[in-house]
Amino acid sequence: MQKYLSNLVYVLSNILFTVVTFSWSTKVLGKELIGQAQAVLILAQYFVLIAAIGIPIYGVVEVAKVAKDKIKLSKLFSELVVINFITTAFMLLVYLAVISLVKIYQQEFTLYLIGGGLVFISFTTIEWYYTGTEQFRFLAFRTLVIRSVSLIALIALVRTKDDLIIYLLINVLTIVATNIWYLFNLRGKVNIWFKDLDLRRHIPALLLLSTSTMTVCIYTFGDVILVKFLTGNEVVGLYSTAIKLNKMVIPIIISLATVLLPGISRSIAGQDQLSLEKMMDSSFAFISLLGIPVSAGLLVFAPEMLYVFTSTDFVDAIPAMRITAGLAFVIGLGNIFGLQLLIPGGFRKQYLIATLFGVGISLGLNFLLIKPLHETGAAIAMMAAETGVTLVCFYYIRKRIPINFNWKLVLQAIGICLLFLPIAWLVRSWDTKPLIRLLVAVASCAGLYFAILIFVLRERHILELLQRKWR
Repeated sequence: MQKYLSNLVYVLSNILFTVVTFSWSTKVLGKELIGQAQAVLILAQYFVLIAAIGIPIYGVVEVAKVAKDKIKLSKLFSELVVINFITTAFMLLVYLAVISLVKIYQQEFTLYLIGGGLVFISFTTIEWYYTGTEQFRFLAFRTLVIRSVSLIALIALVRTKDDLIIYLLINVLTIVATNIWYLFNLRGKVNIWFKDLDLRRHIPALLLLSTSTMTVCIYTFGDVILVKFLTGNEVVGLYSTAIKLNKMVIPIIISLATVLLPGISRSIAGQDQLSLEKMMDSSFAFISLLGIPVSAGLLVFAPEMLYVFTSTDFVDAIPAMRITAGLAFVIGLGNIFGLQLLIPGGFRKQYLIATLFGVGISLGLNFLLIKPLHETGAAIAMMAAETGVTLVCFYYIRKRIPINFNWKLVLQAIGICLLFLPIAWLVRSWDTKPLIRLLVAVASCAGLYFAILIFVLRERHILELLQRKWR
């Protein structure tokens, strides 16, 4: 429970600072410049994820297995960092070649050069080590400090539309500072050496995971790149804003899964079916009982969210935000089926097939819908791709891992969420500010939802959580 609370603090602080910084940035820079900035950051993150070749997932699983043996842990850590350094150096060269040769990037070369800082420093992103060793308290503290400094810098320095470069620099330097802190905190925990390393033993699994990572990148980041090429920065601004607001809550939805992943890996490795089923029951209940109301809230109150956190310039993003509101639940389920079960269970090929299926859907629908429907078309493609990946992962789970999921929870949650509609109608009848309407709506919907779960349905997962809290 303590690990979960520490991770929740880490996740909530990340979300809080993201909401505040994104809200400030959209209101100062406007939809065209924020679209330009997001296009730069997304391209850089695309190369960062490819350079990582699956290490963020593979590292957590493998570190969890040897976390108590310092010699094995140090050897594993050294091998993964060396591999990541090599891939990062290669991808940095590719990135520099792309922004130098592609015309649309040449026109904004300085901005993309700044974004390249994320690629340059990416091999020092070792959050997988801290997650695998379950150091969630450190992650939470580090986030609070770095994000606070970043927020102060943003508010102090990004004041007009002329401050786009400063905005990008703050984003890049925040990651740089975070990674430097990661490295300094390693002292005494692991030893880094470069002799007798066996890099080859990781290559088969990493190649499989890296292929999955690259395919995931296509439908999670590639859509923004396509929107920029097929339309322009203004549409990128609308689309990325809708997606960012919807995805901000996803770390909360999968926060329990992050804490459980090391334990799941150990249970699968030790063939402890009882422990695995218990953790899966908790994870599925958490995703269902939290992901569904969050998705419903984002769907119903999308206009208020956009008015409060951005400005009236982003009103055209309402349809895209409503279409992708279900991402919180769909990605949460995909996290259970793919990252918690298929990958730790050794079914990496099946996970790759699922992601390839998502790529096919994404590319087909994006090329078909972006030009006529702009950000709305990209939103349809995103939602369809994520849903497709989740369904294929579930198909393989049914065939290979004997786990039963309580789908009754999903139906109960959806039924309760229908009550959000009359609350929305009532709140919108008031002649008051969007912020007041949103706060009242969120408090009313959340209160009603959990009151029905606790006092009417007597939902055992919620009751057990409350009992643990008050002991």
